[in-house]
Amino acid sequence: MNDDLSIRIDGNKGLAPPVDLFAVRPDRKGPKTVAILLILGSLTMIVAAYGDLSLANTEDLTQAELDALLTNVREANKQNVTDEQYQEFHDEARESGAYSIRGWSVMIGGLAIGIGGFFLFKLNSVGVKYAISGATFAAIGGIYANYLIYNISLDMLPAISLNHRYRLLVPIALGSKE
Repeated sequence: MNDDLSIRIDGNKGLAPPVDLFAVRPDRKGPKTVAILLILGSLTMIVAAYGDLSLANTEDLTQAELDALLTNVREANKQNVTDEQYQEFHDEARESGAYSIRGWSVMIGGLAIGIGGFFLFKLNSVGVKYAISGATFAAIGGIYANYLIYNISLDMLPAISLNHRYRLLVPIALGSKE
């Protein structure tokens, strides 16, 4: 074989490329990009949590709020839910604490994810732990509160619940009322 056609680097016995050619450099842009996404996601979570906390503190929904909430149910799903039925459902969900549980768990989780994003932006590895803890806390609280709301809807809104009962796998798998 001819040495002119070799891909070996001169001065190297062909075992490995020189160390300087493929130097290991820390990635600074990747973690900072993830940190920005975490911060933006945490802001979205905080806004959603504010909505749930305001529902938890609202005694009676206004007619405009009822119309906005029930438009999809009445038109797209062809369900006849009266304003009074939904107001009773809202009162029961508020009194059970489901809105508060979901609101506070998503708020605390969103704040932890935001703090984790700031730490990660500074390339501090503790930010990852904050973000994972916040996401876990928000997920557990959100799933539990949605489970409570689902069971209340089975009791209070039978017209909606009968059509969607077998489509919702998580509450059934958790042992909801049948």
